[in-house]
Order: sequence, then C-alpha cells, then structure tokens
Amino acid sequence: MLICSISSSEHPVMIFFDDAQWADNDFINDFVLDSTHLGCSTIGIGLERHILYVACYRVDSGNSDDSISIEAMFNQINHVAMTKIQVEDLTERHVDEIISESLSLPHRLTKPLSSVVHTKTAGNPLFTKSFLDSMIDDGKIRYSVEEKRWTWDIVVIGDVSIGDDVAKLFVRKLQRLPSEVQEALKVLSCFGQAIPKYAILNQNTANGLDLAITYGLLENDDELYKFAHSTIETAAYGLIADTCKTQFHFELGCSMVNNPPTGEEGITSILNSFGIDQINRSRPLTVNDQGLCRKFAQLNLWSGRRSMDSAGFETALERFEHGLSFLNDDSYWETDYELMLNLTDSASLASYITTKSDALEHHVNQTLTHAKTILDMFNAYSVHVRSLCTRGFESDAISLVLSVVRVLGEDFEDLNSLSSSTLNRLAKDELLSTRELLEATGKDQLLQFEIMTDVNKLWVMKLMSYVIMEMFRSRPLLMAVLSCKMIKLSIHYGVCEATCIALIMYSVSMMDDPDNVDHCHYWGKVAQALFSTFDNPDSTMIHRIEQYFHSLVGVWIEPHQAVCNTFQSNYKTCVRSGDNETSTEILVWYCLMNTLCGANLLALDDAFIDAGRKMAEMFQYQLLVFLACLHEHVAKLAGKDGSELFHLTNGPFQNENELLDFAIANDKSKLMKTVYFMKLFDSFWSRDFARGRIHSTEYFSVTSTTSIDSVFAWFYYGLMAFDAARNQPTEKENYLRIGEESLSNMRKWATHSTWNYQNKLYLLEAEYYYTQDMKIEAKSKYELAIQSSKFHRFGHEEGLCFYLYSSFCSALGDISLARHHLMNARRCYERWGLNQFRTNSPVVMK
Repeated sequence: MLICSISSSEHPVMIFFDDAQWADNDFINDFVLDSTHLGCSTIGIGLERHILYVACYRVDSGNSDDSISIEAMFNQINHVAMTKIQVEDLTERHVDEIISESLSLPHRLTKPLSSVVHTKTAGNPLFTKSFLDSMIDDGKIRYSVEEKRWTWDIVVIGDVSIGDDVAKLFVRKLQRLPSEVQEALKVLSCFGQAIPKYAILNQNTANGLDLAITYGLLENDDELYKFAHSTIETAAYGLIADTCKTQFHFELGCSMVNNPPTGEEGITSILNSFGIDQINRSRPLTVNDQGLCRKFAQLNLWSGRRSMDSAGFETALERFEHGLSFLNDDSYWETDYELMLNLTDSASLASYITTKSDALEHHVNQTLTHAKTILDMFNAYSVHVRSLCTRGFESDAISLVLSVVRVLGEDFEDLNSLSSSTLNRLAKDELLSTRELLEATGKDQLLQFEIMTDVNKLWVMKLMSYVIMEMFRSRPLLMAVLSCKMIKLSIHYGVCEATCIALIMYSVSMMDDPDNVDHCHYWGKVAQALFSTFDNPDSTMIHRIEQYFHSLVGVWIEPHQAVCNTFQSNYKTCVRSGDNETSTEILVWYCLMNTLCGANLLALDDAFIDAGRKMAEMFQYQLLVFLACLHEHVAKLAGKDGSELFHLTNGPFQNENELLDFAIANDKSKLMKTVYFMKLFDSFWSRDFARGRIHSTEYFSVTSTTSIDSVFAWFYYGLMAFDAARNQPTEKENYLRIGEESLSNMRKWATHSTWNYQNKLYLLEAEYYYTQDMKIEAKSKYELAIQSSKFHRFGHEEGLCFYLYSSFCSALGDISLARHHLMNARRCYERWGLNQFRTNSPVVMK
C-alpha cells in the first residue's frame, strides 16, 4: 500500500532486484504476494499503477536443486505487463573489438586471438576478461619491446585447457594471491555471497579480506564482506580440498559459537546462527561428545525458532531436523526429555507449514511414542488435526479431537454417533439455552471474565477450535452443539482465545433465521472485542477470528467489496505465519465474493488460477476442489477454458460433473451445494432460466444451513420464478409463490444491509409488479434498482437491471426505450467481461 500511495504518473516508482537468480523461496513468496496485492486489488476497481519492476538475473547460475524461474514469478502477478530483455553473450566480433581496443592493435592482427578466446569463454564477459588477465599474468600474452606491441603464440593459447568449468581460471588466479588472502577467502566462501564484517572475529581473516578488496575480488562495502561475483565465490570455495571441507566447516562453526564477543548479545545471537549453520554443513562428520551434541541441538532449536518467527519455514525445518540428528538415540528422550520434545514438536509444526507430510508423520509419531503425559502430546495432536483438516480428512480429524478431549475430561464421544434427528433437536436446544445464557451475561460482563487457567480445559478449547470450521462444512449441527458447549465451558471456567472462535461459530449456527442477523453480527463483534483483551495472543488465532467473522458473519451486513479488501489484506499475514488453513480459506472466499460482487471476469480468471496454483503447492486439495468448481463457471462466462484447476486437485475427477458424482456417492452435501449453486449461477447469467430453475431446486434440496450464497440463490431463483410465472400461465401460481418467498427473504436481509441487498430487493419488487401487471410501480422499481446497483458498485447487476427493464419496456411496446436500456445493459456486461451478450429479448440490436 505504501508503494501504491507514493507512485503516480508524475512520480513513478522503479523496484530493482539484482542477482535475482539467488532469490530463495521465502523471497519469491513474499515478492509475489506483495506484487499480487498491488495487482489484484484492481479487480473490479480499475486503479492505475505507475510502478516498474526490474529484475536482473542469469539463467546459468543459481541453486540447481531449488531452481527458480524469475519469468514465472513475474507471470504470477496479475495485470503486470512483462517485457523480457535478453542480454546475450559477447559475439566473436564483440570480443575482437575489446581485444583490439585494449591492445591497441588492428583487427587483422587480433582476429585469430579473438576467435580462440571466444571459443574458450563462450562469450561470457566476465570469463573473457578473466581469461585474458590470466593469459597476461602467465606471460602467454606479453608486450614485446622489440616489436613495440603485444604479442602471443596462438598455438600455446589454443592449448590452454579450461574445460567446461571456467571457474578454474579464478582458482588459478586466487592461488597466486598471498596465503593470508587465500585463507580469508576460504572462510568467506563458506558463508555464501556475503557476511557482515562484525561476524569475522579473527583479525587475520579480516585483514586478508580487506586486502582482497584491493585486488577487486570483493566489493568495497562499509558493512559487508561481499564477493564481487558469484564465480569468484565458487572459485574461493574450490580452494578448500574436498576431503577437508566438512572439517573446515566444523572448525569454523565451533570457533563462532564457542568464542562469542562479551557484552554484545545481539551480535552473539547472529554469530550463533552463522556458527550452527557451519556445523550443520559438516554433518557427515561424526560428533561423539554428548555435551557438544546437546549444545548443537539446542542451538538448532533456538535458530529454527528464529527462522519460524521471520517466516523462514523451510530453513527452520532444516535446523530442527539437524538438531534431532545430533540426538539420534532414543536414550536422549530419558536424559534430555524437554529438548527432544521441543525439537520434535517444532519439527512437526514446520513440516506441516511446509507441507512435508512424510516428515510430519514421522515427527508426530516420535512425540506420541515418547511423550510422558497427554498434555505433552497436545502440540503433536494439534498439528496432526490441522494436517488432517487441510488434506480433506475432516471426519478423521473430528473423531481424533473427540477422543482426545474425552481423555482430557470432556465426554463428547457419543455426539459423533447421534442420528440426524437427535442431533438436530440437541442443536436447537443448545442454541436456545446458549442464547439465553449470553443475553443474561451480556457483553460487558463477558469482557470482564477471568482468563481460563485450567490447563485441560484450555487444551480442549484449542483442539475444538481447530475442527469447528470443518464441522461447518461437513457437520453443521455438530458444530452448533460444540460451539455452544465451548461457550458454556468459558462461562464456567473463564474465557480464552478459543472462546472467540466459539462465539463466531455460534453466530453462524444462528444465522439460519434472517431475523437473527443483527444478533449474530453483535456477538461476532463481541468475539473480536474479547480477543483484543488478550495479551500476546496466538497469531494463527488472530487470522482465524478475522477470517471467520468476515466470511461467515460480517459478510451479512458489511459491504461486500469491503469484505473482499479485508480478505486480501489478511491473506499475506496468514501465509507469513504459516497458517495454511486460514490462508486457503481466504483464497476461496476472496474469489467467491469477487465473483458475486461482479468483479471483471477476465481478471477473476487470472485470480482463480493464481489462487489454485498456490493451494496446490500447499496440498490444500479439499478447498481446491471448491475453487475449481467456482472457476469453471467464471471462466466459461469469460469465454475461457475452466479446466485447469481440476487438473491440480489430485482427485478422481477432471470436471464438475465427475466432481458432482463423487460428492453424491460420498454424501458430501457441502460440495453438492457448491456445485449446484455454480450451475445455478452459470445458468442464470447465461439466460438459461429453465435449467437455472432446475438447479435452484437441486441447490435448496441439499442446503441445511444458510450461507451468503443462499442470498444470491434466492435472488436468482426469485427472478427466474417471476419470469416463469409470466410465461407459463399453467404454473403461474406455483412460480409466483416461489418469487414471493424470495422477495420476503430479501426484504429481511435488506433491513440488515442496504448496501448489499437494496438493489436486489428493488429488482425483485419490479419483477413482482411486472408479473402482477402493475406497470407504474414496476417502472419506478426498475429505475430505483438501476440507481442502487450503480451507487453500491454492483456493475453486473446494474446491467441485469437494464436488461430486465428493457424487456419490460419491450412488452409495453416502447421499442426505442427498450433498445436504449438494452444498449446500457450491453455496456455493463462488457465492463464485467461477459464473453457473449445473450438475450431472449424481442428487441433487435442494430
């Protein structure tokens, strides 16, 4: 947002990334997220950006084990035009110009030499310069006093063997340097491209590096010792014999962690981090001293946690696993129990965040095998439950949680086997009693409650909070019961962060009745207020509270466009904290709400594909199938192929119909509801009202809870019902009843949010009056619907209002006005990105 604020046409901003081929995954993720935030925020708004991104990178460098496509990175940024400028290697002619000018000789004399040099260096500018310097240093190119010009033996130079690795040139050059410079460069090469100057404690090493600056091998930087080029770094590392490298790293690391400067805690921490990395690189070396093993494991735990705090999750996992490798005997579970428990718990969490399922299973099993108490197993259970949820095994997650909380003293086990009718009655009773309890308690008193201190109850609450969202998808009645029980536990034993989740999910459960919208929104806001009273809250809970409130409660009252912006701003912080579940929830809701708000379909298609790829990278297949279903229809309306995301789902289906068959066979009601809704959405906007009414019936047949898509389903169904009532006289009474029910519901919703529902209410009323042949009233409502849609920024619905108003005018015989409104409808639909303007109107466009 800062960049957006300071950039303008008068003062554009350029963001420059040098040596981008060395960027790691953490940088790529942060950069893409930042840039996507700038780009995707233009969906449906059309803001201009005056920003130029420049990335310089080499295609022949970088870590081959973790290669990064810079072009692919930029291609992920929506609405950013990319221009690729290929800087080619030197041609033979270019090399000859350099040699001719440098040696002050004509081309006819330098051309044979240039040909040999170009062949050996492949035209790489750095390699060309280094090769020529090497030939001069070796005397193979020399100045002849007799001939008064530079001379050489072309045969001798042609016989110089440098192989494929031109770095050997630099190795030979470095070998001619003073020994203190060589030793200093060996040390620096172990740390990569650069290291802070204060991290070099050995004065001889510092002196050698200072001297290397004078040779042009290092950049002249006030704060860093930094190689002037990555090839020099590679050559410097090559000075260390392969058989000595592990010992060299080990001794270097030990010197840093064993001899910290006194009185400088910050520098000591950094030295410990550098030092343990060097020790980890020596791991093939066996360390037999148990004291050292314990120290190195502790340093890896400390360093890994620092990486977790800075969102370096891959690095953190490596450090935790290195720490465990120093304690690779089960006897350490007896002698160093807390250290082993902390390492395995930390490794489990890092494995979950980085989607390393095999590593996660291993570390979780280690904890569950060796933990002494159920409370010591809690972190492992928590990560395991979260992993089950994100991989689509919500039933297993729910069963596991219920079994664990039973051990902790809360017997919810029988709830999982209750019949639907019994659970339905229980849910109604629980919701009613909880509402009475909350109203008797009141907001002020609840905010003053003592903090929950019973450890067992705290773990029960936290575990329940992990699966309660999954229950919303698959077991809404069970979610209602458990959220009520969590609230009652809080009132009896004190509040905790999970209480806020329970309050929001209670509000969601109460939302089935439109009359409860204000009540639900009120207690959702209370949940946010309560959460703000906790000191040092869990960062993942912060994201969950915000996401659940805005997507399930706030969306009923707050402007939908504002909710979309909230999703966008919350996504990046979720990713940085490693909250995969919430971040993917946000992606789905962001795409859904932008679809319903009428964001540009072409921009939405890009956003869907970008979101789907991110979810596939995190193995979030359960939610990816929902996104794939949404995308198929959005892409269809935009005239694009919508099959890409289905190919990423890793499931037994490649399209929506196969997905529906899967959902029906496995009784996935939430998935069926999503498929039917998108079929309804597609049919409505494609003007296939007959099929749309069928999909409406299918949708409501599997809907057991009210969600925001229900509002739009009623809106579309009501409009299609009024249309059928006018065109199918024998079914008029039945369709009129459906339309009136839709109108009644919309009146209730509109009382809670004028912004979101007023235009829809006006349009339903216009269609109702049109059906009842009340022309004056219908005309007034059509015009109000158009004004409201435009004011509240629902551009696609403004087009719908114009279209239906056109049909109304056509039926009255006012063809001129009908064409005028139809033209306005076309403009709105074109701005929306609708691929083909389909019309059943008798008005002919000329």
